[in-house]
Amino acid sequence: MKRRVVGLRGWSEEDTRDAGDWWAEAIASAAPGCSLGAPAPRMQVCGLEGDATAVTLDGEAAGVAVVASGRNLICLLSLRADVRGWGYGSEAVVLLTGGAGPPWQALAAPSVGLSLYFWLRLGFAPADSQPFRPAALLMERLNSTQEQE
Repeated sequence: MKRRVVGLRGWSEEDTRDAGDWWAEAIASAAPGCSLGAPAPRMQVCGLEGDATAVTLDGEAAGVAVVASGRNLICLLSLRADVRGWGYGSEAVVLLTGGAGPPWQALAAPSVGLSLYFWLRLGFAPADSQPFRPAALLMERLNSTQEQE
């Protein structure tokens, strides 16, 4: 399989139309405890509002990421089933967070083991405070400076 180029761009109305085929399954696998409506440029996930970002592969929307407004918190990251397991989600997280930088948080689906494992592999750990339970598990990643202290 040829390696595809991962990118990010704002969510568009065209993406909303195209996501009809994969949206329900992708959300069920990533955020089963949160009720989400149809994809839109601005979304609410577990009570947090943020802008939706299309995760693209070779320019085509293949998933969605939502970062909470004014916070370094990834509320949602989900890819179509046919492109999972190839590292594209991990690459999307690196693009979203800029690699290092300030501490970041993410919401993991506690009922989906792969969701927890995904965030653990990327250096996130369960936070001490869990304000989103039982719908989501708050994970946090410290930057390299904080890890050394």
